[in-house]
Amino acid sequence: WKCLGDLGTAALSHASAEGCPVPGHEQWAGDRSHAAADLFEMTCGCSRREYIGRFIHRGLQHLVTGLKMSDRQLLELGQFHFREQAKQLQKSHGAIPEVARLAAMPAKRAPERQSQERGFGGPPQGKWLDSPDRPAFDEEEDPFWWRNDVDALCFDLTFTSEEALVCGASTSTQWWDVEKIQESENFVALLKPAGMFVVTDERGLWEQSPTNFIHVAHRRVDMPTRDEPRQRGLCHRLDSHTSGIQIFGKSWSAFRHFVVQNGCHRVQKEYIALLDGRLGGEEGPFTGVVDVPMKKWQDHLRREFGSVVCTTPGQGSPAVTKYTVLRHWRVPAKGRLAFWGEDRWFTLVQLRILTGRTHQIRVHMAFLGHPLVGDMKYNPASYEKDSALVPRIFLHCLRMEFQDMDGEPFVAATDLSLDLQTVLTEVQKLSSANGLAGGEDGSEVADFPGLARILHCSTLPSEAAVAQEAQELRRSVNFCQNCKSWHVARQRLFTRGRRRALYWQLEGYKPEGGEVPSQSSKDNWGPAALWVPTELQQEAVLEEVTKAEAQGAPASWPLGVEWAWAHDGIRQNGWVRPLPNGSLITKWGKGTWRFLEIQSSETENSRPLPPLLWATFGSTLHVLRLLPSCSGREKTFDLVVKCPAKEAKAFSKELLAQLFEPDRPACCATRGWIFGAR
Repeated sequence: WKCLGDLGTAALSHASAEGCPVPGHEQWAGDRSHAAADLFEMTCGCSRREYIGRFIHRGLQHLVTGLKMSDRQLLELGQFHFREQAKQLQKSHGAIPEVARLAAMPAKRAPERQSQERGFGGPPQGKWLDSPDRPAFDEEEDPFWWRNDVDALCFDLTFTSEEALVCGASTSTQWWDVEKIQESENFVALLKPAGMFVVTDERGLWEQSPTNFIHVAHRRVDMPTRDEPRQRGLCHRLDSHTSGIQIFGKSWSAFRHFVVQNGCHRVQKEYIALLDGRLGGEEGPFTGVVDVPMKKWQDHLRREFGSVVCTTPGQGSPAVTKYTVLRHWRVPAKGRLAFWGEDRWFTLVQLRILTGRTHQIRVHMAFLGHPLVGDMKYNPASYEKDSALVPRIFLHCLRMEFQDMDGEPFVAATDLSLDLQTVLTEVQKLSSANGLAGGEDGSEVADFPGLARILHCSTLPSEAAVAQEAQELRRSVNFCQNCKSWHVARQRLFTRGRRRALYWQLEGYKPEGGEVPSQSSKDNWGPAALWVPTELQQEAVLEEVTKAEAQGAPASWPLGVEWAWAHDGIRQNGWVRPLPNGSLITKWGKGTWRFLEIQSSETENSRPLPPLLWATFGSTLHVLRLLPSCSGREKTFDLVVKCPAKEAKAFSKELLAQLFEPDRPACCATRGWIFGAR
């Protein structure tokens, strides 16, 4: 960008030296000279209008055009990050109400890369610092412009036709290594195999591992961004279990260009997935849009990562997926699949995502009640059955298309991964409705027939010609444990002529009159069918049991709060939470607890000893002793007994009495403390 500014300054100086009128040095006129008109061609190889479309915030483009800015001012404005352009406009042109909202938005900056200092083997940043360090942003430029027209989403947002789906895709002979499938002057499209992680932190960028996709990609393909310290050219990310197309930029400008296109939802990303169940039923509709906001969930203590649905502004982010059904198959529970107990339906769908949230397709399809086949997190009930058919999650990024920096379309297409081709071939052979003995021409089908051949040898589901009006078909009300509010899921039918489409939506819900609505917890779709993190599950249980009063609970042992647990007595590595109903929730699973009080008689002058807490979890008995409070510190405890739970029955009365001796030493180094209790 510094070079771009220098080129612009040089071009303006050259135009002035030649006697050509330079915008910004004289009053703006409608007819600009040829030299001035060529300024953007000289500096960045595009016209003024194209420059505005590429480098100016979408919400500011019409204002910039109306302000009649000089070429120099426009070039300087385009060098700022999108989040800073509104502030720069206010500085140069005064207060503009229409940009006040954009100017007030905080700019997010990426963490500085210090690869060599952290020992990850990354290159020095010197040669990449000739341009301002712009953040590797993931935010979208204007994420809501497409949400106001549901009818257009359902009927105008197109898919690549079935005939052209794999058109131009190269033939691959393996599915376990990285391959180059398309290249231009600015971008490279690679085929990512399943099982490789894609992470853009320091370790993900520079770790030399055969499972690190960024590392392997730069080893297999020579790209100019090999030593770029911020992204190494990576423009977007696929999940580790997903195969398909990954785009790399050959420069930082190319990366920024892609992010702008992606943030404006101009990148067409299409996937192929196999779903559990018969989506659309027998009569359809077989096309739909899922508009369900999501929030990324990270619990490092429990090592749980994924996404949950959330409608609260500031927590849930917009997420939209469009799908269309390609094929239905019914696989009988016979032979090696007899353990299923019943026949199963499978649906092959083509998907197009407008946003790129974590696990977006997996969460949205589970929201419909038709999760991806082979998905352990969002479809655990069927994972064992799925394992008889699929080696991994059935999800593949098949096609990507966007506008290159030169204005030409960049299209990257790949055939279905060979391991997933084998799955579909097997499903068709097992299907009672569509055997795969051969195609319509009677020829035999190879082991890796390709997606086009598989579709050719099967039948597209036919939608019934039913005249229907737009209406709400189903609704489900649920309480969100994440944002502590109610939301309602709706399935609505939209029509345009004889075309039909389903619109799945999740939005906030306010009960009327303060009444608490009944939850639709038995639904097989909506939030009730989604994965719930352990922390949110435990909070739900806690809210239920805390309504009951604890019977005879001593005040010295607070209940319903989380206690830290440290095996070495110093560093916390777990937690326990005793609930008033006698149940126990811990990092290591559920358990039970009860109070153990001394049975011997006490004199009037003797000080009563606090009861011990008899806690059992993980098949182990733990007897906790409350220690005297220290000034300025939380209540603490240690263990006087730790043994297998089955040995607790052998405790004699004498041994139990000994546990209350004040001078009895702790049985191990384990210590703990109670949060918020003194």
